[in-house]
Order: sequence, then C-alpha cells, then structure tokens
Amino acid sequence: MQIIKIGKDDSNDIYKDFKNDFTVSNFHCQIFVDDEGNKFLTDLDSTNGTFVNGNKISTPVQLGSLDIIRAGNSLVKWKEYLMDETMANTSLPDNNSDNKFIKNYWWLIIVVILVALVLFSLIIDFNRGSDNISPTFEEYPQQMKKDNGITPQTIDENTEVVRHNTPETGYLPYKDVYGTGDFDSENKVIIENRQDSHAVVVLYTHNGIPKRHVFVRKFETFTMEKVPYGKYYLRWSSGNDWSPDVKVGPLKGGFQTDQDSDRGEIFGSLEADGSRSRYEWTQVLE
Repeated sequence: MQIIKIGKDDSNDIYKDFKNDFTVSNFHCQIFVDDEGNKFLTDLDSTNGTFVNGNKISTPVQLGSLDIIRAGNSLVKWKEYLMDETMANTSLPDNNSDNKFIKNYWWLIIVVILVALVLFSLIIDFNRGSDNISPTFEEYPQQMKKDNGITPQTIDENTEVVRHNTPETGYLPYKDVYGTGDFDSENKVIIENRQDSHAVVVLYTHNGIPKRHVFVRKFETFTMEKVPYGKYYLRWSSGNDWSPDVKVGPLKGGFQTDQDSDRGEIFGSLEADGSRSRYEWTQVLE
C-alpha cells in the first residue's frame, strides 16, 4: 500500500513542477496504490480541480496506464514518479543466484522499460506533453493531404466527396482526445465565425494544452463558458463538407473541401490584487 501526495507544498511526493502555477493547491490531490497495484486518484478539495483525460473528478477514480492527470493547469507526471520509485526499490539478485535467473531477471527489466517507452510515446503522440498537442491545427491541411489525398483548398478530382449532415454549432467532434472542457469559472470566450465555411476551434493555454474545442457553423456565434484563468490562444481549421470518417492523425473527423487553418491572438486573463474578475474575449474568424 502506498499514498502519493500531489501539490505545491514541498512536503508532497510530487511538487517540483507546480512552484509557479497558482492554479495548483498546496495539497491538491493524491494517488492511493493498494496491495494489488491498483491506483486510485482523489481530489483533496482543491481550488481549481483535478482532471483525468480532461474531465473534472469529484469522487475517487481508478487510473489506467494511459490516463492523463492534470492539477489545475499543470500536468502531473505520476507515471514517471511510479517508475522512478520502482527502479529505486529494485535490487540486483545476490551473487549466489542461478546464472539463468539473473539473465531472465534483466530481460524482464528491459521488457518493462520498452513497454513504458511505448506507452509514453503513445501519450506524447496524442497530447504532445505539456507544451504541444498533436496534431496542431497548423499541420491539419498537410496531414489531410497525406492521409486522404486532399489538398488544403480543394479535393483531388479522383476522390469522391461523401455527404454528411453538418454538425450543429456547439458540437464537440474531438471530445475523446480534448475532453469536454468542464471547468469552474465565469470567464467566456466568444467565437464569431464570419467565414463562408465551417470551423473547428481549439482554445489552447500559452504552453499548448487544449482547454476547450467546438464546431462553429459559418456565420454563427458560439460562447465558450467556464474558461479558467490563464493565457490562451486560438487555433482553428476551416472548411466545408464535414465528414466524421476523415482521420487526421489521432483525430477522427474533418473537412473534405475548402480546408484552411489559422491561429488567433494570445490573450491574458489573470488575477489582480488577489481578487478575481470575470473576463470575456471575442475572436472573429474571417
């Protein structure tokens, strides 16, 4: 049995990455590991919440090997901590052990390390750590061209456009990757799509972590509510003839024609003199 404490206070097991993040509480959350190796995450009544795969938790949640934990605005490197603990507590077989056992023991360590590297590689491909997200919307048109024979502006003459119903404004096409963005705040980001094409808009933190995303039909407006305090920028991909079957990297769903991408402005929404105020930011897509 083991308890891993997480927060800004240096008495926690995991704390070094949170020193400059005001959204992380001193004693934010903890992971309980039972005698069978099962891991359970509990939020400790933190101010800005604990999230698993982008979803805010209110009760203990059992963790899987691919789950991503975020405390406030910071990613929690819990798998790295557990791996470090395992390696620190691993001792070599004594000199009297059978040579065959020693050989098998080291092969087991190598297999465990390789599996861990593969898992971390998959997580990075899906989320690009705390600094990026894969794929970026700047890469979106090129990835579409590579995967589906579609150019950024037109569809190849040999590729048939499959007609689907256009999603309503407010639809979350990538919630399996980006989450639903359920946060506790009064801040708002207003998206006005004045383009002659639909758009998928993603709101990123300044270091590349996605907070919200949404589908906005052409000539319509959508308001992202409950946006946490922080610095953000918008990226969006525009186009027509939406298809839920188009695959873009790890994302499923994309435009078949008139594709284009852009990047919005960075904006600030910070505390002043210890008091919180509601902020609104309006971004026009045109």
